[in-house]
Amino acid sequence: MPALARRSKRRCLLLCLAAAGAALAWWSPRLLARYELYRGRRALEAFRTEEAIAELEAARRFDPQHAETRYLLGRAFRRKGQFDDMNRELNEAGRLGMSADRIQREQRLSIAQTARVGEVEVYLPQMLTAPGDDGREICAAFATGFCLRLDFASANRVLDAWSGDFPDDPEPHARRGDLNYSLQDWGRAAPAYRECLARDASRTRVRLKLARALVNTGAAEDAEAELRLCVRDEPGNAEAWSRLGACLMDLGQIDESRRALERALQCDPRHIDARWQLGELEVRSNHPEEALRWIAPLFEQWPEDSRLATTMAQALQQAGRTDEANKCWESVRKWQKSIDGLGMLIDRIHADPTNAELRYEVGLLLLRCQSREDGLAWLSSVLQFDPMHRKTHRALADYYSKIGQSEQAERHRRLACEELPAYGS
Repeated sequence: MPALARRSKRRCLLLCLAAAGAALAWWSPRLLARYELYRGRRALEAFRTEEAIAELEAARRFDPQHAETRYLLGRAFRRKGQFDDMNRELNEAGRLGMSADRIQREQRLSIAQTARVGEVEVYLPQMLTAPGDDGREICAAFATGFCLRLDFASANRVLDAWSGDFPDDPEPHARRGDLNYSLQDWGRAAPAYRECLARDASRTRVRLKLARALVNTGAAEDAEAELRLCVRDEPGNAEAWSRLGACLMDLGQIDESRRALERALQCDPRHIDARWQLGELEVRSNHPEEALRWIAPLFEQWPEDSRLATTMAQALQQAGRTDEANKCWESVRKWQKSIDGLGMLIDRIHADPTNAELRYEVGLLLLRCQSREDGLAWLSSVLQFDPMHRKTHRALADYYSKIGQSEQAERHRRLACEELPAYGS
């Protein structure tokens, strides 16, 4: 009997362990899914959309039958303008029990955040009267759409409502800063960015833009302080080191500037602005051969860039290569004439804000001749009007190929060749 009792106890223990193991196998993926869903939701609330997609896709892998996960993933894809992915996830969310009203609201927001915002503008008062948990999303989508349509008065009204209803939220202040930044209204951009950072000091992208606004208002020393916070918080951020180097150069701190720019290239050896600024620094130091070492390869890639052409001409002149310098000066004059026509192009866009071709012309001109940051912003706006605009995809493919981002380049190269209907047709 004792032996039989022991065997019975062992069988009972094994059965209990098996049951516990089965329960763990059943619940463990769901627990992990809930954890990833929580992280994804928090990332969405902070408008860290790329991070949210990664977390929510992990939650979907652990539990593909969870309605909220699919719904929030649809929202994240909607923010990115990936409307096919959005529709797939929202359809699944609806099938799994998400309410039709919430699905419909998200679909309306997908239109609101584009140049087609006028088609759903009539729903905005109703949405803001009874927003549920989606007040911030509604404001974000409509503010984006109004900015794309260059209706800045309406965008500001939405941002006012957003910051009024959510006084602790940094995002509306970041977006107001971006609105004024795009208009080069540095005096209004800087305080908006400061309001954002007062609520969330971790936003390095905002701090970098604040620094540029401060430089452009003549407050380079204040900009230096902000940029030093950026490199402290993100020591691997090449853009932060590059902008710090440029700021220090403006302040006449040449040795520190060189160290910062070299640090930028340690983070990203192909960083264009850091390489150009090192060339500019060597011109200022009367070291033409060193300047040419940095500038000549860039100028070969970007002969239309008036900043590169100017630095190249100065270095050649210092080196006594007068004929070559004169050719560069001629290039500067030629492309400066194109840039001089930029204001007229932008005036035409104000009169016809949905004209994707005009936006493409502005974006390409800025990208090639003056500011890659501004050019990319304008080209991105083209794709909000016409996601299959081939010339824009070709321009972006060329740009990303030059800076060594081969996956991005290939994606745009592929899209430039696809035969698909334009968005909204």
